[in-house]
Amino acid sequence: MDRSDRVFIALLVIGLAAATFLAVGRMHIEATSRVVDIIVDADDAERVAAASGLDLRTYLEKLRSAGASAAGVQEETLEELCHDGSVTALSAGPYWPADERKPVSSLAWSNGPVYEPYLDTRSPSSAAQVADALRCKFPRAGVSSIGTIVLLGRLTTQQLWETPLLLPPEKVLTAQLAGLSVVARLGNLPSAPEAAIEAAAAEAEGAGAKLVVFRGRQVLGYRELIPQTARALKKHGLLFGYVEIAEQKGQEELAQQMTPELVRVHSISDRDLETTSAGMAITRYARAVRERGIRACYIRLLTGPQAAPAQANLDYVSAVAGRLRGEGFVIGPVGPLSAPPDWPWQPARWLAALAVVAAGGVLLRRLAPVSAGLRWVLVAAFAGLLFALALKKEAQFAPAAGLLAASILPALGLTLALQHAPQGESRPPTGALQARAVAGLGLASLMSLVGGLLVVGLYAEIPYLQGAQLFAGVKFSYAVPLLLAFLVAVAQPSGQERSMTAWRRAVWPRLQGFFRSPVAWGGAIAIVLGLAAVVLALMRSGNESAVAPTGLELKARNFLETILLARPRTKEFLLGHPALMLAVVLRLRGRCTWLPLVALIAAFGQISLLNTFCHFHVPLSLSLLRSVHGVWIGAAFGVLLILLWRRLCDRPEPGVG
Repeated sequence: MDRSDRVFIALLVIGLAAATFLAVGRMHIEATSRVVDIIVDADDAERVAAASGLDLRTYLEKLRSAGASAAGVQEETLEELCHDGSVTALSAGPYWPADERKPVSSLAWSNGPVYEPYLDTRSPSSAAQVADALRCKFPRAGVSSIGTIVLLGRLTTQQLWETPLLLPPEKVLTAQLAGLSVVARLGNLPSAPEAAIEAAAAEAEGAGAKLVVFRGRQVLGYRELIPQTARALKKHGLLFGYVEIAEQKGQEELAQQMTPELVRVHSISDRDLETTSAGMAITRYARAVRERGIRACYIRLLTGPQAAPAQANLDYVSAVAGRLRGEGFVIGPVGPLSAPPDWPWQPARWLAALAVVAAGGVLLRRLAPVSAGLRWVLVAAFAGLLFALALKKEAQFAPAAGLLAASILPALGLTLALQHAPQGESRPPTGALQARAVAGLGLASLMSLVGGLLVVGLYAEIPYLQGAQLFAGVKFSYAVPLLLAFLVAVAQPSGQERSMTAWRRAVWPRLQGFFRSPVAWGGAIAIVLGLAAVVLALMRSGNESAVAPTGLELKARNFLETILLARPRTKEFLLGHPALMLAVVLRLRGRCTWLPLVALIAAFGQISLLNTFCHFHVPLSLSLLRSVHGVWIGAAFGVLLILLWRRLCDRPEPGVG
């Protein structure tokens, strides 16, 4: 280790301390965010109440006693208003039968009866409400009202059939009288001007709502007016309910513009409820709150056939609330994630970025005998680039530094673990091999954990903690450590100080020998299977996996979650960590034929360990616990794997005791 290595390690330690400071601050922010809103759908409650012979207010009061804190009230369309009988739509348009084209003869028109589309409401007050809503959302349509009649002007009932018109005042009032806060379910307005967005936000504020969860497959303003939607929501003091795993177009863009006025929401759709039991749904809500920073549970009630629907849903809501309270959460109206005004402390993030670059300098020295001067030039160049981004393009600073951390630190850990296993030792006792393998796993995992903490410090800003912005470059952060692990296993650089000529003489023949050696059928099959495993792992990486887990895997996950609280990742404790221990043993014993493939599998465990910390909306304490569980369980499986390998494959050579 030369002087530059010592300086790089010192910079790494300083940056780690700064990142740990930010990590502790993040844990404090997460610890103070323990309020969860339990929202019941008002339309579902109305259906269940009617089926049980109860009025809506009485049933909402029962739901509040069971644990609900809010009612979701959605804007009704003309179709829904007509179905519930509060409005009758009549039109003289070409889409309506002739016997339904009626003149507005009850009005005193100076030029005789006029045929035009209109709505017939039950009362003058209802007509005024509908007309006001239409004038706000379509200010140039020429809408007017007289008595119980709403004249649509240039609009037609066909145009309005699926257009959200207004939050039903009687349902809003009923929810408030039942002691529940109102969550506004606003819908998008096709071909509506910016004024319509402003009117919708004002309508939600007028209903007393603090949180908006959009209905349908689009957020308000999609696709061209999302910035106007964000401004309108903020102007009227409204929070955006970001529904995770939802196919709602425009919500990612709106989430980025609404931070920090954002709340993560989890819901189970009607279609999913058809195949999900109440017990599974309760567990799913609890897991979402505990593991993914969800702070609003939008509960669709169980409206399928059942003996006592009212009581069944009261028990359902009560069980969700009970599980959350049992885990230390408080039920009530939720607010956005809050942080101190100077959060995060920028110098600490800069030190974390400098540590990442210093780790790159250490890794480079371990791969090849690069001169100290060249390493300093490279470290200074990358550090300068990151600081330029921090000053000029702040939005790109964390993604660039975080991607470097996710690529460098797992590769450094794997390299150190293999290089600290001298090749070709005599046949030692099994216990000694297992101990050396555990030490190698510990060293590699420690470096990956350091990388995870550096990433935590770099991404300490609120938009990342809310999940509005995600870690960028997941696939790339997998590719670099995998490639380096493979090359280190093939070339087997010692990491010791030597001349470039001596290094080339040692490394180059191994590379040539590997790529020129013939492949037997068994080896070819193993390589294909290994590459298939790599592709599968890449498909299942990232924030949204392209491959869903199997039913057996889900049962195993639930079991581990029950006994461990934080479920470790399968590719860590069952594949990556045991493979790393076996790789250390293979190098110790000089059995390097299969070392590249084993090292490739081992890399997934370390990459996954660091990637755990790239899900920023997951509580940091849970990520730490999950990683610790993954290491010790993986070590246990690794000990068994080494014992099996020793019995089956590591037989003494002839004449060796």
